[in-house]
Amino acid sequence: TAVVAERSPEAAEYVHRGSTSQDVFDTGAMLVAQRALRLIVADLRAVAEALAGLAATHRDTAMAGRTLALHAVPTTFGLKAAGWRALVLDSVERLERLADGGLPV
Repeated sequence: TAVVAERSPEAAEYVHRGSTSQDVFDTGAMLVAQRALRLIVADLRAVAEALAGLAATHRDTAMAGRTLALHAVPTTFGLKAAGWRALVLDSVERLERLADGGLPV
């Protein structure tokens, strides 16, 4: 208020009218989150690309399947990596929807 009053005494009485410092902080936090989400999505896309390569390289690499930490039907490491990739891409999609209009900014 004091800073605004130095430039415009008439405007100083309207500082924080209808909003609180918590409102300002929350808005700022969402603006930072929006920027951070873009960086996170870019990193997740890089992870998805790396997992695609890992899945292709190891599509025939046999490994023990697991069910509740016990051995199960054999599978391949490539299939395991492809499953991880699918989860990463699901996260990318959800975060992009959030960044494109789901944040309260």
